[in-house]
Amino acid sequence: MRKIILASVLALVAGAGLWHLLQYDAGYILIVVAGKTIEMRFAFAVLSLLLLILLLRWGWRLLRGTLGIFSGGWRAAVGRRALRTELRTQRGLLSYIEGDWQGAQRDLLKAAKDLPRPLVHYLAAARSAHEMGQDEKAAELLNQAEQLALASGNKLVVLLSQARLLLWRQQYDACLTKLHLAKTMAPHHPVVLDLLQQVYAIRGDWTSLEQLLPELRRYKALPEKILSAIEQCVYLSLLQDAGKGIRGQGQDQAALAELQQVWQRLPKAARLLPEYATAYGKLLVLAQEHDQAETLLRHALKEHWSAPLVELYGLAAPGDRQAQLHHAQRWAQDHPEDAELHLALGRICLRNELWGKARDHFQQSLRLRPTPAAYAELGRLLAHLGEHTPSTEHFRQGLLLTTHGLPNLPMPR
Repeated sequence: MRKIILASVLALVAGAGLWHLLQYDAGYILIVVAGKTIEMRFAFAVLSLLLLILLLRWGWRLLRGTLGIFSGGWRAAVGRRALRTELRTQRGLLSYIEGDWQGAQRDLLKAAKDLPRPLVHYLAAARSAHEMGQDEKAAELLNQAEQLALASGNKLVVLLSQARLLLWRQQYDACLTKLHLAKTMAPHHPVVLDLLQQVYAIRGDWTSLEQLLPELRRYKALPEKILSAIEQCVYLSLLQDAGKGIRGQGQDQAALAELQQVWQRLPKAARLLPEYATAYGKLLVLAQEHDQAETLLRHALKEHWSAPLVELYGLAAPGDRQAQLHHAQRWAQDHPEDAELHLALGRICLRNELWGKARDHFQQSLRLRPTPAAYAELGRLLAHLGEHTPSTEHFRQGLLLTTHGLPNLPMPR
């Protein structure tokens, strides 16, 4: 309101001044341009100048308003296009998460056309193509993603996507090539390490996986529980591979040396665990290294009472059989209801030629838990004692256990 009043006052003053000039001032202005002269009264020149200024200002406002309309329309169009691209991206990612591979590929590729850096879109579309069995299309999309990655410096993510695709295709050699290249770029990347361990495990390359274990643990590529399971699988497989050369004929020194070398590579804290001790103990018994087997099994049983270890302890035949019997009898005081321990004690008593005690322990093992091994041991002992009828019956009962029983069928009388 104040501005309007002020403008009105100024207009009145200017008008009065201009009227004064027109009434009492007869001055004029002469303008010469290119030999031509323009002559006008001074007051008229002032009015013309003011009018020109007003016209220019009005024209500028009109031009700016027109440009604003066009600019606003262009911005609105760009905004609508960006919104459409964003919606397609969201819809494509949701389809990807839901497993709608066809919808994901369609929307992500459409959105990629309007984006300056659509690397993620091509990677997800490639995975979608693979899930639909379109491996050639997946490879083509990965190649496009690789070109984008080279331009943006994201080569690693493409290498990992290519490695996954090759792993799914079971092309393990090519997959390892990609992963080794990725490892040179990011030596400690958890995903690179995880994919490497998967390929090594599938190929049965336990030595390479053993060498990778410290990095997997140091850089927390996997949860500790999973790492422990992988470690167990690695060392059990290495023990089994080393034990393949043991034939049980007392001429296995080279294979035994390889087996012992693998055993020394095991973490010391893990050597007395039942899984490792059982696997190694079986191979020592097979290689007729009974003294080593008895010592290992005895120490392992002190730390971890385990049925497979107890049964295996009865199969070991060390030089000091009396000491072995003494250890087993002490354990029986703490584990009187252990069927495997009585089976092992029966075998140890046989080794010490204690026929009556062996018979008692086999019978006690069968009372606690009937097993084919206990039936077979008791049947064999009774046969050598001349008790052929009960011996035959025990062999029959043991055989029935191995076949899970026989159906009730007619028999000749």
